[in-house]
Amino acid sequence: MDSGIIVAVSVFTPLTLALLGTLYRLGSIMGRIDEKLGDHERRLDDLENRLPHSRRPATGSL
Repeated sequence: MDSGIIVAVSVFTPLTLALLGTLYRLGSIMGRIDEKLGDHERRLDDLENRLPHSRRPATGSL
């Protein structure tokens, strides 16, 4: 094999693996954030449903 190919493979393989690992970690973090936001949204919906209807803020046009 040509030495240029060996150098290219030896440089790009670790960089590609590092990039894939970083993307995996980023996706995992984003998934956890999405779960937390969904949990907070469910809790807020539960609290809003427990409030008396007279205390809910008015919605719609003024």
